[in-house]
Amino acid sequence: MNRLQAAKKVTREFIQGRDSDRIGLLAFAGRPYLASPLTLSKAWLEGPMGLGRVQIGLVEDGTAIGSAIAAASKRLDKRPSKSKVIVLLTDGVNNAGRLSPIEAAKLAKTLGIRVHTIAVGTYGNYIVQTPMGPQQLTQEFDEETLKEIARIADGEYFRAQDTTGLERIFDLIDEMEKTEIKRRTRIESEEWFHWFALAGLGFGLLTLIGDETFWRRYP
Repeated sequence: MNRLQAAKKVTREFIQGRDSDRIGLLAFAGRPYLASPLTLSKAWLEGPMGLGRVQIGLVEDGTAIGSAIAAASKRLDKRPSKSKVIVLLTDGVNNAGRLSPIEAAKLAKTLGIRVHTIAVGTYGNYIVQTPMGPQQLTQEFDEETLKEIARIADGEYFRAQDTTGLERIFDLIDEMEKTEIKRRTRIESEEWFHWFALAGLGFGLLTLIGDETFWRRYP
């Protein structure tokens, strides 16, 4: 399982645990592209039109972290939600796009959006399979920038070196992003006691009448 497959697996499990959230998917390489708009439909998010669309090699190479944060913030800006959160998952250094990650984090902060950042992978050179064949990737991080993004946008920075670590991180974010929801429940009940009362009254009258009539014939 490569990094992308591991990230999709854990993301799918995270989506399944968020019952009442609208979740969107925005993938990015040299530029961001929308894999799924904000939706409550888990089937859509997990299916071929959501996570299934996220593949290596669909857009030009690069890592446009700033552009990705800005695009995600724009999608969340007009939503009337109590909590707006971006989970930024990246395995590289920002080297594309016109907007710096720090400026994008400040924009998210201004819009009331929290950003959690996750660096995925281990340092070194790797061969990954893409639609265009095997491709060599060099693993590198700018941890200080990712930490600064999280600090500016009131989030947390995480580092995941394997699938188990990534699962733990998503579990932590899941616990951190709980929002209290107040619900008003109305219970409509149908009373049945009058039927039992009528039955009891009937048996009582039958007993009184019997005591004065046919039951008096028997000792």
